[in-house]
Amino acid sequence: MYAHRSTTHISAALRGSLAGSFVLVVLSIISFFFFEPAVGQSAEEIFTVTQSITSEISFLASTSPVTMNGAIAGATGGTSYGTTTSRVQTNNSTGYNMTISFASTSAMNRNGGGGYISNYVYSTSTASYPAGFDTSPAYGQFAFTVNASSTSEISSVFTHSGSLCGTSNNGSFTVNNCWRGASSTDAAATTEVINATGATPVSGSTSTIQFRVVVPNNPTPAIPNGTYTATVTLTATVNP
Repeated sequence: MYAHRSTTHISAALRGSLAGSFVLVVLSIISFFFFEPAVGQSAEEIFTVTQSITSEISFLASTSPVTMNGAIAGATGGTSYGTTTSRVQTNNSTGYNMTISFASTSAMNRNGGGGYISNYVYSTSTASYPAGFDTSPAYGQFAFTVNASSTSEISSVFTHSGSLCGTSNNGSFTVNNCWRGASSTDAAATTEVINATGATPVSGSTSTIQFRVVVPNNPTPAIPNGTYTATVTLTATVNP
């Protein structure tokens, strides 16, 4: 009788232990599916890929030499014009600027020496200067202006408000209304002609520089006969 009761007690304890273990296993399985879904179902990682693109700028075509459109009589005077076109391409998001400069302070010099054509009278401050072309000086003058396929790209140096051109006048652009001359004091001086605020089309942005030589009747000083040449540099630079 004692031995039988002991066996019954052990069996009941074993059943209790097994039942407790089963409950723990079930709870563990439930906890796994509730609290560890990423392991058993899906996982994701989010990351970025970075590539830097640098800005570049180039002239798409060579700027052609300019031959003025006619000879000018040295004593009785006259006017001649000439143009050249440049095409610039850049991917720079803030655009580019283009400047013009000349090889010497007397920009247009006689080949072989012995003479020059003076720079146009307005060659210093770009903030404010008279619109139109001043023909009052008694000497010959060499001048330049600019035009562009998109006039919004033209530098404010060549915009005008009424009778005044220049950066301080918040003006608009009119073809051939604002003329400049090379610096007569600083051979390294540059004049901004273009300032575009965004990337150009793939085909580039086209601008035209027009030159003008005016010789009055009986100029003073006299201008010796011969061929006169100005060496010009256009520099295109990406904006910051």
